[in-house]
Amino acid sequence: VNTANQFMIRTKSIDSIGFFLLLISFLPSFVFIQCRYQAKSSERLAIQTGKKLIRSEQYQLAVDHLSVSINTIKQPDVLLQAHLMLAQAYEYLVQLNDSIHHLELALELVREGKPETFSTNQETDIQFQLGQLHWQNNRQPTAAGYFRSILDNCNERQRQTIATYTGTSFSINRLPTENPPITNVVEEHQVFSSDGTILPTAPKISSENADDYSSAVSPDGKQIIFSSYRLKNAELFLLDIVSGQITQLTQTPQINEYMPVFSPNGQQIAFVTERKVSSQARLTVQLSGSTPSNATISIMDLNGQNRRRLTNNLAVERSPSFSPDGQTIIFEAVEQTTRTQEQEPDLEIFTVSVDGQNKIQLTNNEVDDGFPSFSPDGQKIVFVSHSANNYDIFIMNQNGTELQQLTHTVSGDYQPSFSPDGLQIVYVSNRNNDYELFIMDSDGQNQRPLTNSVGVNLEPKFSPSGQKIYFTSDRDGYMRIFCLNLGQPVDRLTVKRRLNQSEYRPKRSSNR
Repeated sequence: VNTANQFMIRTKSIDSIGFFLLLISFLPSFVFIQCRYQAKSSERLAIQTGKKLIRSEQYQLAVDHLSVSINTIKQPDVLLQAHLMLAQAYEYLVQLNDSIHHLELALELVREGKPETFSTNQETDIQFQLGQLHWQNNRQPTAAGYFRSILDNCNERQRQTIATYTGTSFSINRLPTENPPITNVVEEHQVFSSDGTILPTAPKISSENADDYSSAVSPDGKQIIFSSYRLKNAELFLLDIVSGQITQLTQTPQINEYMPVFSPNGQQIAFVTERKVSSQARLTVQLSGSTPSNATISIMDLNGQNRRRLTNNLAVERSPSFSPDGQTIIFEAVEQTTRTQEQEPDLEIFTVSVDGQNKIQLTNNEVDDGFPSFSPDGQKIVFVSHSANNYDIFIMNQNGTELQQLTHTVSGDYQPSFSPDGLQIVYVSNRNNDYELFIMDSDGQNQRPLTNSVGVNLEPKFSPSGQKIYFTSDRDGYMRIFCLNLGQPVDRLTVKRRLNQSEYRPKRSSNR
């Protein structure tokens, strides 16, 4: 028995020693795995911090943080994220060459990486971004090369954007607004002067040599109301889209009427009235320096009757837009009491009930805030502000809280408007040294052009279906109303033919 016990004790001792030796043999691997896990965690923490800085619009801090962190990142997928985030931060800082540099490094990383690490879509997306930045940096031949290389692999949205850079991405047609009106409702009702005096009917003339602009589409999508200078001042006209018939709604020789908008039920129109100061139409694009000495908002029935001024405040009021329930109008205004001889007063955003009561100021700062409109659910307001030392597009809650900047350009973005589903915003941008139409997601992502034409393109508004965008352009000489059909994109072969006209190819980066 004693011998057996001694054998068992000796065996246990051997087993303990063996387990200990086995544990020691695994220790280096355990330490290596633990260090690698900590390194991965540190790398991903650096990326998370960068994302938070970009989301909070602290772009320079994001650049400083990521520029230091990127030197210690070893994981290829994490390194790719770092380069892409640096490119994004530099783009927001309008340092396009730095943004391009990091995109080129990201592209080389994807091309030289293992197929299981990176996807073809990632390579396509990076080349697409490079094409856009080169285009914005006036390097169109290089941009065309990148676009050509991805045309067969890119998604539909990217293809439409490429089509716009090379010409246009959708079918566009001009509305027949220059037709003479068949009906003049004001001949039967009211023709006013600036002081309210009834005037005799002024002669009707053709719109062939006059501007038509400032359009709004009816809630049923069947009519367009627009302003025309065919009577040597701005009057409102109504176009039946199907028949092409035009009805004249106002006739006030001493007053300009523009910026019309339909009420949600289509029974009323809100618009701006301004004393005529010249014989030419003046389209307001930006805010600063364009504030008239007098402008007020009026409302009338669709047949031109029951015209009344919205408020009796001493203010300059423009850019009216109805709330989805039709009970509130949002607009930009300058209070007359803030005017001084030394400095142009700034525009602020207000709301007021349709009966002229309950006026509320939503913005209050020392810069211009204007051209506001509600989201389809009435919970958000999109507008233009100069608070970032440039005209950019912002969004805020319907009570004026939680301000968020959507665009960041040095050239200026203007005249935003929601799509009927609230998922997109169409707007005007001067980022390519010309006023063109752009579209983006309602959170500011996926900004892309819709037009690329000779002349200016202004005042975009979605149709009720969301399939069309009506806008003003002088591409045919005078200002006219055009319709861009989102349901009729330019085909891929047409875009490829445009790109193949160039002899240029994308340039590979030598930086590593």
